[in-house]
Amino acid sequence: MTQANFVDLFHRAVAEWPETVNLAEIQNRSGDHHSIRGLWTLLEEIEDPHIGSKEEVVVRELHWSIYTVIHMLAKSMLELKPSSIRPEAVEHIFRRRLQTAVDLKDPRWSVEDFALAQAYLEHTN
Repeated sequence: MTQANFVDLFHRAVAEWPETVNLAEIQNRSGDHHSIRGLWTLLEEIEDPHIGSKEEVVVRELHWSIYTVIHMLAKSMLELKPSSIRPEAVEHIFRRRLQTAVDLKDPRWSVEDFALAQAYLEHTN
């Protein structure tokens, strides 16, 4: 994959998110830790169709990376259009998550999952 391919992958993933995500209801606020009502459930609903697919680990890590950016932005926004997130912000988190899983040999991943993640990482250096 090339940098341009990440942008395409990102736009396909963002299209699976609602046009606007409600961030108004923050729960369990404690220092830097917080949760947003319904955000985790939304992530699970978006990821579910990809479970068992050939590219599951890459797609789920990408959605988790989008979720992470949205979660961080929730501290300062009441709602967010996922399509307004910069792909570069997500790619940084995405690459770090893939690299960590490869480095730590995530026990939930198959040999094919590692090969897919490694191929992505090698082709985007």
